[in-house]
Amino acid sequence: MSLSNDDRKALVEYRIEKARKSFEEAQKVAAISLWDLAANRLYYAFIMQHQHFY
Repeated sequence: MSLSNDDRKALVEYRIEKARKSFEEAQKVAAISLWDLAANRLYYAFIMQHQHFY
């Protein structure tokens, strides 16, 4: 599937926002010592930030 430049930009912006929210969630759950959940949120934030679009 080929994306237009506008669609690609919108998708990247969406995924960056999702990653930011996941990172914020990780900080909140780490503050209450839910380490497995914090690790899950950090992993998800990392994956969302580093996906490549072709």
